[in-house]
Amino acid sequence: MSRYPVRRYVIHGEHFKRTRGELGTDDMSDAEFEAHTKSLTEEEQNDYIQEGVFGKMLSQFVQQCLIASGHEVIDNYADDWGRCVVIKSPGGKTVDIGCFNHADGTETADGPEHMISAVGRPSLKGRFVTDNELCIFLNDVNAIVEKLVSETPNIRLLSQEEE
Repeated sequence: MSRYPVRRYVIHGEHFKRTRGELGTDDMSDAEFEAHTKSLTEEEQNDYIQEGVFGKMLSQFVQQCLIASGHEVIDNYADDWGRCVVIKSPGGKTVDIGCFNHADGTETADGPEHMISAVGRPSLKGRFVTDNELCIFLNDVNAIVEKLVSETPNIRLLSQEEE
């Protein structure tokens, strides 16, 4: 087990569809792709990560919940695996919260399965000696994620795992 446990939540939520910018483009002709690209706003053009990967709506939802809980969100960016919401503790510790569609999950008429995963970002010293402040902050973040999953209508927790 890691010094900083990673907790993953597999959820099903009808709210978290692809944005227009996250639509798959592999099946589009060149003309369809060009028309699609021109119809997107600049922000929507930055939504696309790669074919079959998305999570912007989920990351925005998680970000709003964290802000409402009093946490400082310092970034929300696209990575090759999905979206990452970065938050900072009052002591300057950071936690990355991954939000992405669950690649092995099933997609129903209500939408796809998604995964939320919180990961601590220890300092160099914290990689060798447990940083208790980061552990406490990570537990706090996981409690918020667990609460938002359990208390939000139309979201079902399908599984939870820790490594």
